[in-house]
Amino acid sequence: MGEEVYMKKIAIFFVAILVLSFLTGCVKKEKEENNNANVINTEGKIKWLSYEEGINESGKPYLLFFYSNETQLKKMENDEIIKLANDFVMIKISSNSINISNKYNVSSTPFIIILDKNGNEVVRSFNISSKEIMVEMYNIDVSEKDNILWMDYESGIEIANETGKPVLLYFYYSSHRLCQQTESNLFTNKSVIEKSKSFVMIKIDVGDDKNTNILYKYRFQYIYYTYNNQIYPYLPTVIFLNESKEILHRLITYDVYDPNDEKPIEKFLSNMDKALKGKIWGYDFSFVTLDGKTKHLKDYRGKVVLVDMMATWCQPCRMQMAELKKVLQHYGKKKITIISIDVDEHDDVDKIKSTFGDHINEWTFGMDKYKVSYRFWATSIPTLAIFDKYGRLQYLRPGLTQANELEKIIDEIM
Repeated sequence: MGEEVYMKKIAIFFVAILVLSFLTGCVKKEKEENNNANVINTEGKIKWLSYEEGINESGKPYLLFFYSNETQLKKMENDEIIKLANDFVMIKISSNSINISNKYNVSSTPFIIILDKNGNEVVRSFNISSKEIMVEMYNIDVSEKDNILWMDYESGIEIANETGKPVLLYFYYSSHRLCQQTESNLFTNKSVIEKSKSFVMIKIDVGDDKNTNILYKYRFQYIYYTYNNQIYPYLPTVIFLNESKEILHRLITYDVYDPNDEKPIEKFLSNMDKALKGKIWGYDFSFVTLDGKTKHLKDYRGKVVLVDMMATWCQPCRMQMAELKKVLQHYGKKKITIISIDVDEHDDVDKIKSTFGDHINEWTFGMDKYKVSYRFWATSIPTLAIFDKYGRLQYLRPGLTQANELEKIIDEIM
């Protein structure tokens, strides 16, 4: 079918990019700029300035750290503090500097004062931990930023726990073309940057082995497509978490950023607004049933929904339906709904009925008049998508999937 040929061509293009990236090595897309040698030295450690040197710097907020010994200074030896320090004028002040201590009314150490770039005091804290210092620096840094401040997962979750902010998890691969477009067009948008300050923004490289447990935690291992016997992740993926770290929603591929859409940035901003309200929301899409009615995924809220993307000429699709029947018998229609959507535009109602007549009356069948297959990147069939009772996407994978594997997923999300 025309749509399938088109999507296979796109998949081949992505495969070529990914294979090339593995042969040539990953290229880090974002280079951290360090134009101020007075702040961070080449070894990645904070290079402190004296008060006289630092207070004359301009254009950045100031962090004044009052200390009595080197042990107290070690509080600042934290990877994320060092990263954040690049956007501050870092000044250390010994307890022997009586005049400066008196000027700022500091009588004990360790003591931290943060001034905004105009010299106005915004933070004053005594004997705080490294984590608390990081949080205070993060809050100031975010407010001063004109670009998105990305955090690693561990530090980002710590900051979210301390600040109560919702979290945006961005899963990416540096050589993936759609990820590159997303970062260059979406995450540089001024409105997105401004709204990002209400979130803790966490960036996760799916190609980095140290992130394996994070991928598993958020079911990323289930969101893959297979092409030419190779497995590649659906990217980019964005997951929104509320302040309790509960998943609010999951966006994949073109729902994160579609370069062919007229308003891709406005749609993403709308999703950010929904996340800020802290309520779970689900996917919705439309399809046409065999009797000509338009139905929506949201019509089935309250039950787990298995969406089976298939076609009449696909023999594995018939095999998949045999597995779906087992799943339906296991749970019953009160707990799950199965929807088989024919994605071949050349298949008509009569052909679908004659091909799958033994299953037609067992669950809902429909036709892909609204390009559901494109939205969920169905490069081969069958492709299964599982949505929980809220409509959140929980599973997406092409190829024949056995009933027992599907039941494991369903048991986890029920």
